[in-house]
Amino acid sequence: MTRHITSAFSMKMVPFTECTILVREVPLDEATVWVRKAPFHSGVGHASTAVLMSSALGVDIPFNRADTKMEKGDELLIYQYTGPRLEEGVTELPTGASATWLRVDVL
Repeated sequence: MTRHITSAFSMKMVPFTECTILVREVPLDEATVWVRKAPFHSGVGHASTAVLMSSALGVDIPFNRADTKMEKGDELLIYQYTGPRLEEGVTELPTGASATWLRVDVL
């Protein structure tokens, strides 16, 4: 089992045709517990998003513009940002923006 963290989910992350994908929103405290169970693979492709995630979770989330490939049994934590395009160097959510945490399990 591999644990991944990203800011998006795409069906191309799942390289097989028959599986069950369970998605649920999780509160910040559950996301924090999840991320502290190291190790995890970061697939966060925007530096500003990685900074926001790190700040929210209290754990360094590396910027890593890499493809995320999942297999059955893998877990994914997603930082779902909603708001205006992030400027370079942002360290907190802009006015009117929000973020939720989603947990994806591939069964």
